[in-house]
Amino acid sequence: MLKIGIWRPDQDTPAQRWWRRGSIAASILADDACAAPGRFERIMQQISLSNRVARTTFPGRFAALNESVQTCLESVFRPDQELVVEDWAVSSGTTAAEWFTRLKAGFPRVRFTASDAALYLVEARRGDDTYILQPDGTPIQYVRPPFVVSLVRKHNWLYPVNRLVQERALREWERIASQLEIPEWQDFSGPAVVKQPAFELRRLPLLHPAVLALRSEAFQIRRHSVFSALSAPVDVIRTMNILNRAYFSEAQLRDAVEAVERSLKPGGVWIVGRTVIEQPPQHEATVYRKLASGWEPLLRIGPGSEVEPLVQTTIHSSES
Repeated sequence: MLKIGIWRPDQDTPAQRWWRRGSIAASILADDACAAPGRFERIMQQISLSNRVARTTFPGRFAALNESVQTCLESVFRPDQELVVEDWAVSSGTTAAEWFTRLKAGFPRVRFTASDAALYLVEARRGDDTYILQPDGTPIQYVRPPFVVSLVRKHNWLYPVNRLVQERALREWERIASQLEIPEWQDFSGPAVVKQPAFELRRLPLLHPAVLALRSEAFQIRRHSVFSALSAPVDVIRTMNILNRAYFSEAQLRDAVEAVERSLKPGGVWIVGRTVIEQPPQHEATVYRKLASGWEPLLRIGPGSEVEPLVQTTIHSSES
């Protein structure tokens, strides 16, 4: 048995998806057709990065959370002040764009930055072979029509042909990887295609096209890791669905908490938590305010964030 994949936008139809049964090539992310309803989300569901952190989301996921957070922020900050906000680990950026819109209604001078450790993938084409890479050069997908195979997850033994294609691709990558030099695309300016002697490289956005179109002086996008402190502190940071024990060790989570603390101004607000049920969305989250002597919990949604034991609190508020 074998699975063949989808490597062109015109193949992304219900009948073709059923017949081919394989993965969708991340290369389609660079095609304007990926803005078609549902296509971007389908591709994102199949993208598996090497750290296995899920990148899927959906519109309205944080709608109720945004309302609770808005009430907290309006009790802390003046509506006429310039509010500097960072949303970390935004995945496709959909929920970041929605939060920005909600914030702007109460804080017209908000300056918002959506960030993620991976804002794009890199398509490295060499003859008939195409490798999809993370920005650090880690291969995650291989495309050689008619096959589209993951290079992160082992294929089921029921598909021996796909396993052979995967093994061959990994062996070949070890041989040719040294011939590749990945440019540093810090943002989405500059050429999206770069030609090198052995490869033609193309940038593949991991952000929803509608989010990219929202870029302005008030809404910016940049690469950033949750383990790195910002160069200049801000008023508000949100880290939803990233600082989870399923993803990181306790030591890593402590590093991330420290990065948040160093990145917030005194009196700043931090929203941290995770989605525990998708439909309808239910969250376990805590909203903190940074004080000189630790963190003050302003609001708990459900039992609060699972990283609460790692956060030194000074004042205990009632559960919400």
